[in-house]
Amino acid sequence: MLDWLRRLFGGKAAAASSAGQTPSVSPILTLEELRALVRRVGYGEAEAEIVALAAPVFHIIAGPSAHGAPLGGTRLGGAPDLPAGSVWPRGRFGPAAFLGQFDLADVRARTGSDLALESGLLSLFVVEIDSAADPVELLAVLTPEGAALERLSPPAEEFGAYIGLLEPISIAAFQSGIGLSQGAIAGLELETRFPDGDVWTFLRALVERPVGAIGEWFGQGFGRAGDDQRQVAHARRIGRPSLKSYAFIESWAKWEELKTIQSRLANGSIYRPWSEAGDDDVRWLLDNRAAFDAGVDALRLLVRIDSNREMGLWINDADPIFVFVDAADLARGDLSKLHATVTQG
Repeated sequence: MLDWLRRLFGGKAAAASSAGQTPSVSPILTLEELRALVRRVGYGEAEAEIVALAAPVFHIIAGPSAHGAPLGGTRLGGAPDLPAGSVWPRGRFGPAAFLGQFDLADVRARTGSDLALESGLLSLFVVEIDSAADPVELLAVLTPEGAALERLSPPAEEFGAYIGLLEPISIAAFQSGIGLSQGAIAGLELETRFPDGDVWTFLRALVERPVGAIGEWFGQGFGRAGDDQRQVAHARRIGRPSLKSYAFIESWAKWEELKTIQSRLANGSIYRPWSEAGDDDVRWLLDNRAAFDAGVDALRLLVRIDSNREMGLWINDADPIFVFVDAADLARGDLSKLHATVTQG
C-alpha cells in the first residue's frame, strides 16, 4: 500500500509539481485509449499482456436528488420500493440499511450488459457491516416486473447497519469504460522490465474515474491497494475467511521462511506477522490451489458503490462496498446468493 502511494503521489509527480507542471491524465474508457496510454508511457512491448487483463465496466454516474422519484426506478439510497404490504427488512441488530435498487430492464437497456434477468427490481440492503476483517451481510430482494409497489417509510428505530438512512439520488448514466487494476497487472513487473517507463502516469490513469462516478456496474473487484476482493468473498463463502491472507504463498518452504520473520517492538515484545496458527489454512490452500483459484475466478462483480457525498455514504475510511455474484448463478438469472465485502484504508 505504501509503495503504491509513493508511486502515485511521489517521484515523477513531485518532480512535475516542483517544475510548475500539473500532470494531466484522463480516465481510460476504451481499449483504443488503453493501447495509446500503454505506448505513450513506454510499455508498448507489453501491450498485449496489459490489454488481456482489461475488462469492460460501467461507471455509475451520480444524478440529481431522487426525492419524490416514481416508484420502481433505478436509484441509490432513500427508502425502498417493495411489493405492497411489505415490511422493512431487518437483521439481528435492527432494520437493514437500504443501499439502492436497480430496475434490471432499465440497467440492461442503458448498458447492454448480459443480464440473464431481463426485468425485475433488484433491491439491496446491508444487514450488517463493521470492519473489512468482518463479514458483510447483504440482503437482496428481487421483485418481479409488474408487481404493485409501495415506498416504505423509514423505521423510527436505529438502523442495524451503521450507514443508516442514505440520501436518495438518481443514476444519471452507466458510462462504459475499461477496468484495469494495479492488482491485476502487478504480476507483469512492468517497472522492472521497463525502468524508463512513465509509471506515475500509467498508475494514475488506472485509478482515474469519470466526473461524477460513485461506483461501477460489473467490472473488476479490486480495492484501492490492488487487493482482489473476490479472494475475500470466496474465502468467506467456503468457511475459511483467513485464506486471503495467505493467497500469495506458493510453497510450504516459502511459508516456513515467512514464519521465521520477527521484530522487537518498542515495549520489548517480539512480533511475528506469520506463525504456526496459519499452518492449517496454508496447507489447505497449497493442497487445493486450483479449486480455490477457480472459485475466485467464478465470482463476478455485480456492483460497487463508493463512499460518496451525494448519498451521504461513508464506509470505514471512505471505502467502497463490493457486491459479487457467482458467474453460474448470474447466467441462470439467480441473484439470491450475493456476496459483499468492504475495504478499510
